[in-house]
Amino acid sequence: MSCPEPIDRIEATTAPAGKIRLILQWTSLAAAITLGVMLGWRTITGADIGCHLTYGGHLLDTGEIIDSNMFIYTDVRSAGPVLPMDFAPSSWIDGEGRLRFPNVNWASQLILAIAWRTGGPTGVCLLQAALVAILMILLAAAMLRAGVRPWAAGVGVAIVALTVQARFMHRPELFGYVIMAAQLCILIGPRIGKYSVIALVLLQCAFVQLHSSWMLGIFLTMCFLGDRVARAIWSRLRGTGERGDQAGQWKWFAGVFVGQVAMAFASPWGWRTASLPFQMMIYLKANKLIPAGQAGVTHPWSTIKEMYPSLSPIFAYSVTSSAFIVALVLAGLAAIGSLRTRRWSYLLLLAGMTWMSLQVRRNVGPGVIILVPVAVAGLWAAGAKLPQRLRWRGVTTAVSGATIIACALCIFTVVTNRFYFYQGIGPRFGPGISKVDLPIEAGEYLRTLPDDTKVFTTFSLSSNVLYFGRGEMGYRQVPILGNGWACTPRNMQLVRKIALGKEPFGPFARHYGLGAVVLRVDKLSAPLARALLQNPEWILAHLSARIVVFVNRSVAPGPPPNVNTAEFIARIASLDPSKPVYPLQAAARMLEHLRFLDLAIATARRATEIDPDYTGVWDVLGVNYALRAKALRQAGDPACLNDFRQAKRCFTEAQKRDGDSDDIASKLRKVNRSLQEINR
Repeated sequence: MSCPEPIDRIEATTAPAGKIRLILQWTSLAAAITLGVMLGWRTITGADIGCHLTYGGHLLDTGEIIDSNMFIYTDVRSAGPVLPMDFAPSSWIDGEGRLRFPNVNWASQLILAIAWRTGGPTGVCLLQAALVAILMILLAAAMLRAGVRPWAAGVGVAIVALTVQARFMHRPELFGYVIMAAQLCILIGPRIGKYSVIALVLLQCAFVQLHSSWMLGIFLTMCFLGDRVARAIWSRLRGTGERGDQAGQWKWFAGVFVGQVAMAFASPWGWRTASLPFQMMIYLKANKLIPAGQAGVTHPWSTIKEMYPSLSPIFAYSVTSSAFIVALVLAGLAAIGSLRTRRWSYLLLLAGMTWMSLQVRRNVGPGVIILVPVAVAGLWAAGAKLPQRLRWRGVTTAVSGATIIACALCIFTVVTNRFYFYQGIGPRFGPGISKVDLPIEAGEYLRTLPDDTKVFTTFSLSSNVLYFGRGEMGYRQVPILGNGWACTPRNMQLVRKIALGKEPFGPFARHYGLGAVVLRVDKLSAPLARALLQNPEWILAHLSARIVVFVNRSVAPGPPPNVNTAEFIARIASLDPSKPVYPLQAAARMLEHLRFLDLAIATARRATEIDPDYTGVWDVLGVNYALRAKALRQAGDPACLNDFRQAKRCFTEAQKRDGDSDDIASKLRKVNRSLQEINR
């Protein structure tokens, strides 16, 4: 496959206009790469970072890769006969009775642990930013190798950065993204040779050790191999023979394919790692987990948001969804262009990655990383076939300038945190770790308890409770980890039912000798939190923006600590100094679930004073006023009338800021109905 002719021919660099145009092009590409790096330079908010640091740290200390449930004290066999759902793909019970699984992220975990021990949270953030920078540069290089001019490559890099930024969560998958981009950069060139084959096979070997998505590397090669085989067969059938620069190319790609398949077995778990992608597809289909959230599906993985359909309504209005739609449109146009230019490898990649990225939300990242560069290359090749009269010579300057301005504006919103703030998400620009989203304060409290204190927690917190709650003697045990392979789905289901109040907590706590409970209080855990507030055996020991800690009286005897309203509000606001309204709103919502309505109202009112235009803060305040009004009305207290009026005012303010919300409109109607009933 020869490189396509460029649509616009840049004038000789000796001409002033040509030099300016060339500088503009490269500046637009640099601006897009910078945007990606700025989006990657963010605080740590991921739910899985603790698990990866624990596993990587254990490997550093002992030389032993964790591939068992060594930190989990519940036992799959204690719940009755072992069922098929009790085993995640490729997991098994060994001769010692341990649950085992291929830990295909072990190398990524090792690198993350080294970065943490070298530089703490800042070290991990620097590693992330470096990986994102490499990723953006590789994607740009892939498009340039396909003959695309820098201004068009800049557009592609910017689209990828805005789409994939939601997956910049300090997780092993970013290593996989970099490997995929490097493989594409080699494969998409005009031809490959001996050194390309060696590089691709070695990259695949690294991929298998770094992340579970290594099968995508083989898929990339399969698409290019299919293209070359089809061309070779067609040439023989026509009797024309292959062109010089393409002769025998299919053999090189076949060599890469064979080598990459062999690398699937080059892991500590051999055939179990090689079979993992196929077992995973069977498992997901058998348990109806794609897409997640289907009615009647009880498997605990079905509640994981990243398993929901990529364009599910719960992701509406996000930057990722908007950029993803742009990427899909680009891919559709490129598919038409690839048909016209007979670039079958592009067509296969576009079709495969589009299908994959539309399945579940977590696939958007790896899908778009391949989809967009190939789409830009495909459109460029198709554009080269257009008649000269249809080409607009001013496109270079116009698009380069627009890209520079757009990227500069986006970078400004990222650096000032407006990008994250108005989406209502937790990351902030710069290094560090989020005390709002991660149980840092809860971990500090746990370290004051005896090291043998067993902790109960839920899926979203377990990984970080394990790491940040460790004591002087090492890691404490938790019943479930963020790494699904380490805990059987049955036990995950049991923990979820306990949090929802569908299974009794008391027998579980007594059986395992629980001394503490750490909960991220939301709709899925509020029933357990409220039950523990009513249980005399437990005290509320720590209260943060989203996370609470309960302690058994046998572990920490004494009365629960008093909560001073002013001190609580000041402490919560300090958790995110750049945007204190964010933790205050989160705390008000948590207090609403706990039914601490007076404290919730005081917290939410402070949030409205700090930023009255922040989306959702008036809604939270209105809900708490309405809940308190209902309680007062049931008690026959006339003060309920004032609270209902306050709730109406809050919902009216919320509707001014979010007029399309059916939920807010419904709440306003209910409050008006209550006021009418009282005034009769």
